[in-house]
Amino acid sequence: MGQAYDVYEDGDEPIDRFEVRDLRVQTRFALDNAFYDEFVPALGPTTSMVYVALVRHANKEHKTWPSLNLIAGLLGLTRKWGGIQLQVLECFNLIRKVRVGKMCTNRYYLVDEKFWRRDAMFMATQLKQVMEEIGEKLPKEVMSTEFPSLGDNVMSTEFPSLMRTGMGRGARSSSLQCALRFASSSKDKQKGQGKTVKKVQKQVVATSNSKSSKPTPGMIERGKGSNYREYFNEKEGCFVREYYD
Repeated sequence: MGQAYDVYEDGDEPIDRFEVRDLRVQTRFALDNAFYDEFVPALGPTTSMVYVALVRHANKEHKTWPSLNLIAGLLGLTRKWGGIQLQVLECFNLIRKVRVGKMCTNRYYLVDEKFWRRDAMFMATQLKQVMEEIGEKLPKEVMSTEFPSLGDNVMSTEFPSLMRTGMGRGARSSSLQCALRFASSSKDKQKGQGKTVKKVQKQVVATSNSKSSKPTPGMIERGKGSNYREYFNEKEGCFVREYYD
């Protein structure tokens, strides 16, 4: 049983009563925070819910084998569209598929979070090259996207066969769009972190009209004068004390 809570509001009698869930009870399952924070915005609700369905049916060895008909039926998808979402998850290495036989359901293993693919722009470049080589039409939103040049190492991936022959046209197109959204989301986060760093750097600037304060070990000293100011130099990765009159 979960822990019980009572809600009071200006009185002795509780106005609400509820229990929080108890993860020790095997009627629940857990998702990695990293999946929710990093991948859900890029994968979207449909692909994310397919992953949730796999997690829901996984055993203690993180092996799961719900049929495609079951997943599609639970989520209200067509069998073909459900299969495409599974291939997208496999492309990001969130799951690993193992074929058992023609008469048996495929086995899916939930890959550990530290092995998930986060090199989204590299993945997008790989997928784009494969689609161009095969002669598939790229999505409209991808046509105007600039991809970085990666030289001869574009296809140095553990999934070249998956991207070329193991994935259908819809899966390649969907994976490409998800990879671009993932890369865009990561870029936005980095920009936000950069703004925070700059804000902190401005706050740590200190001024003084005396040399009495000794420099911090590792701090660079520049200039001459009786006054000084201190600031963090991002390029050099250290604090600088600059003297002036």
